[in-house]
Order: sequence, then C-alpha cells, then structure tokens
Amino acid sequence: NDTVAYAPLNFGPTLSVSTGQTYNVSFALSYHVVALAAFGGSVSGPGNSWVVPGTTLHFTAKAHPNYAFTGWQGSGTGSYSGTNLSMNVTVGGPITETAAFSALPANRFNLTFTETGVPNGTYWSVQVGANGYSSDSSTLIVPNLYSCSAGSSGQYALSVPDAYLNSSASSGTRWVAGTVPSTTCTSGATVIPIKFTTQYLVDVVAATGGSATLSINGVTTSQPTWVNALASVSLQATPSSGYAFSTWIGTGSGSFSGPSQLANIFPSSPVSEVATFAAIVIPPPPRYVVQLHDVSPLVPGTSWSISWEGASYTSTTPWINVSNLLSGSYSLTVSTVFSPTGSTRYVPQFAQKSVSVSSNSSIAIAFTTQYQVLIQTTPGGTVTSPTSL
Repeated sequence: NDTVAYAPLNFGPTLSVSTGQTYNVSFALSYHVVALAAFGGSVSGPGNSWVVPGTTLHFTAKAHPNYAFTGWQGSGTGSYSGTNLSMNVTVGGPITETAAFSALPANRFNLTFTETGVPNGTYWSVQVGANGYSSDSSTLIVPNLYSCSAGSSGQYALSVPDAYLNSSASSGTRWVAGTVPSTTCTSGATVIPIKFTTQYLVDVVAATGGSATLSINGVTTSQPTWVNALASVSLQATPSSGYAFSTWIGTGSGSFSGPSQLANIFPSSPVSEVATFAAIVIPPPPRYVVQLHDVSPLVPGTSWSISWEGASYTSTTPWINVSNLLSGSYSLTVSTVFSPTGSTRYVPQFAQKSVSVSSNSSIAIAFTTQYQVLIQTTPGGTVTSPTSL
C-alpha cells in the first residue's frame, strides 16, 4: 500500500564488489512519512521519506504573504494535530501531516496598551492570542490583528503576566496587573489601559530555638510572600520549649528590628525578617552553710563529733561547718564526748534532731559535763556506792 516497506541498512548508495565475494544486506521496517502544505504556505522538513520506527522528525509551517497558518492536521501513530508553527512527530507508523493556511482579510489593525505603575526601563508584557509582546515604556502596540468586525477571527484571548524588576523574581520586586478583559478585539483606535500594583517579597526566617510567621489579610504563613507596597504585615515569633525570644533583625525599607515578639511592618522594598532566640539558662539552686558551735567549756584538745545525714564530722575547735547544703530537712546526731584522759565526759543536751535548712545558719551545741569518780578499798572492808551516776 506504499506506506510500509523494508529499507536496507547501511548499504550503498554505491558498492565496490569483487568476483566470488558475498555481501550481506540487512533490511529494517520503515514507514512512509509525508508532510504537505495546503494552498497559502509551505512546509520545511523531511516532507517525503521512509523512516524507521522511533525516529523523531521536525517540521515547520510558513505562511505566504496575505495568508495565515491555521494548524496541522495529522494522521497515523505519532502524528501531530495542533496550532504550533513548528512541531515534532515520533514515527510509530505511516504518517501524513498537512499544514493548513487561510487568506487574511484585506485590512489589519493595531491594538494599543498603556500602563501605569511600572517604572520606565522595566519590561512588562501582554499575551494576545498565542503571541506575547513586551515593552519597557508605558505604551505597547500590538500590530497586524483582525478587526472586531472580522467576527470570531478578530477575538483574541488576553492575559497580562507579572512584571519583575530586572526580569527576575529573585529581585524581590514585581508589578501585578489589575483586572483586564479575558478577550479583546480592536478597531485600530482601541486602547486598553493596564494599572499595575507594586508588590514586594517579604521573607521571615526563624533562627534556632523557635518559629516565625507573617500574616496578611487573615492568612498566616512562614513562606516568602508577595505583599502590596506599604501593606500592613503582622510578624509573630514563637519560642520553642527551653528558649526565649530575643529580637527581630530586619533588613529592607519598612522592616522591623527590635525585641517585640509581635510586630507590624509596612514594606516599601523587599524585606527579610529574622527572629532570633536564646536558650533559657536555669540558675543552680542556692547552697547553704550550717555552723555547729560548741558552747560548752570542753577540756582543750577534746575531740567532738556529729553525724549529718549519716556523714561524720569531727573537730577539736568549737566549730564544725557543714557546707554545700540545699534547702530541706536534715537529720543531726551529736555524740557523747570524752576528754583526752577519759576522766571527763560530755553528754549532749540533745542526741538527735531534725534541722530545716533554708539559709546560712548556726546551731549551738551544748554538753553536760560529767566526771569519773574512782573509789578504792583497802583489805578488811567494802564500799557501797550508787548504782548509777
């Protein structure tokens, strides 16, 4: 059927042969691809060829003067149908592509756009139908359009993209168009005004220890946000557990820097706000000293001792200091003391008590003095003494 064939691979177009030699020829499945131009234009590309499956071919349609390209009509696996002037097909079977053209009306007209809000030197653009147009001045003229009287052919979809300083969103400054009609046409004298509003990018960042958000028009976010110039933007910093808010560090005109956890800003340039936090340092609890003071006249050199919560302390001076104590209740035990000769003992007036500590303090320790009485007898008699002393 002249659409499917088998073509030799890597063979010819010329070949030198020798007598008695064998030459193998490999064939591959190929499909017939045809690209045609209807009246009013031409097509560039491999317009009539045999192609192995999977091959991608590129075609471009071009209208003759006074004609307009209207679209491709394709048939076959991998074909294309649509309004792109240039297109690709990936061959999956026999393909036929036809580029269609239509005659232009006798008259074409301009459509004029005027803008306010974008500074001179900054590019702004409009999308009219399938085509985009741009200007860096306040006036933009789109030429060669059908008139309103051309019916549906003269109706064009219209949209206005955002304009950016230096043509880059990373600049942090943009201009957003107000309401424009979704479709338009022209009589040649038609002028469409476009009013742009200046917007700036506001970014909030939280340092370690918390989070930061901005709110505008009832919407709260932590993401970079475009806001109208001089609009009121609320900032809020929230510390994490164990941290306290320190300060906002703002850059850009209309930013805020200061220790207020809640703040409002009115940007007149791109703004960055960084919320900083500090770890909360909990001071250690206070420690106290309890001085135990012997108020009894012990024989010099007598060692006396106490037990504080089971820990023993001994001194030969009138003082025993127990230090590094937290607030609380402690057990105190005072031991009976003997003089170095053993002939005198000192019995504490209290042997054990509970001591409450909440500050540095002193406790008087008093002893009752007792002496040893030694009674001896000579042969020939006995002595009776009390059973206790």
